[in-house]
Amino acid sequence: APGTDRAFVANFQTLGYLRGDEMVVLRPKRSVERYLRSGREFVATNTGNPEMTREAIAFYQVASHLFRHGLYGDEEQIPPEKRPLASAGR
Repeated sequence: APGTDRAFVANFQTLGYLRGDEMVVLRPKRSVERYLRSGREFVATNTGNPEMTREAIAFYQVASHLFRHGLYGDEEQIPPEKRPLASAGR
């Protein structure tokens, strides 16, 4: 549904998470910036949804964990219901 759309953007050290009219930017040393859409622009704000900040951090922490542990192996994007069962030894 359109209300669940989101985007992830990143460069070398900056991570962004966009959902609806809000954007959270995560920078090194736990720096967090929040922006709200105003027309066609995003304007920095001191207010914002703290839950969205936690959500952004969680998404990037999970991605980091998967990458560091070599778990990004599903290149085919097979829907879960069509994947073969994992072996018992894994």
